[in-house]
Amino acid sequence: MTVQFTTSRPLESRRRACHRRPTETRAYVRRPYIPLTTTIAMSSTPKTTSSENIIAQKFDRCLADLIVKSGVGFSAGVIASVILFRRRAWPVALGTGFGAGMAYADCDRSFNPARIPGTRIIPHSEVKKEGSS
Repeated sequence: MTVQFTTSRPLESRRRACHRRPTETRAYVRRPYIPLTTTIAMSSTPKTTSSENIIAQKFDRCLADLIVKSGVGFSAGVIASVILFRRRAWPVALGTGFGAGMAYADCDRSFNPARIPGTRIIPHSEVKKEGSS
């Protein structure tokens, strides 16, 4: 496993210009680079992922997305309700609905990539014609 390191901004750039000293050297802090998706293989043979596992991962991602976006919408609705709308219930329901709707749209795009704007489905017969010409 390879660990990559990235450097943070130099120490000088974090301080104000009036506090810089001409003899001060730049110090770099080394932080490990951790990608969002990591794959660590214990054996040299690649493992195949079944279609059930792929669908389960997509469903789990959609469920987590629904919880997060509905929660953000709920909190935005509560804040709007308290500050702007004299503690009415409809901003909370509206914010939660917006969050759930955004999560539904993202999940729909995840399961059906043809719904992404600008995506074109090419029939198999056209692929053969383009490849043989």
